[in-house]
Amino acid sequence: MAGGKPAAGKGGMGLSVTPGPEFARVAAELRAKGEAAVATAVGKRTKEALQPYRKKLQDAVRATPSERGSRGTDAAAKRGGKGLRDMIADAITVSVTTTGKRPGARVQVDYRKVPDGQKGLPAALEGSRRWRKPVFGNTEVWRGQKSHPWWDRTIGSGSEAGQEMRKIPDDIVTDLDRSL
Repeated sequence: MAGGKPAAGKGGMGLSVTPGPEFARVAAELRAKGEAAVATAVGKRTKEALQPYRKKLQDAVRATPSERGSRGTDAAAKRGGKGLRDMIADAITVSVTTTGKRPGARVQVDYRKVPDGQKGLPAALEGSRRWRKPVFGNTEVWRGQKSHPWWDRTIGSGSEAGQEMRKIPDDIVTDLDRSL
């Protein structure tokens, strides 16, 4: 029923758990029978099951080494912004869709939360080679930055997330049986 896999997209920065067409079918049938609360519970439980993955990813990106120590973060704070790692961590989201053509759950970097001009940075930090960046925003001075893969090392294949998803329908049925 459920499988986890890295999601496609900008830089491949996502985990998509696609439970299959039965996920949307069951949710639609529940809504049609007036059981919208149960369908909502499925979405809520799914999101709750993926929250630990979001937290692990946020911790992992914040723990990546910084070549300049905390100076960059201090400088960003003085400019009223966030450091690279905090900005990426705050952009990691969990979303669940029980309707439409692609029902499922996703843990991903929401690029709408990444400032314009910096949307490539999450993938660059994850990459396997060095990348260049301006020093403190000064486009006259550039330096190399090492990549520090953190996403794939933290999430892996996503099979654990798929196993968590398989438990959700049984848990909801058990809860319904208890309430009757």
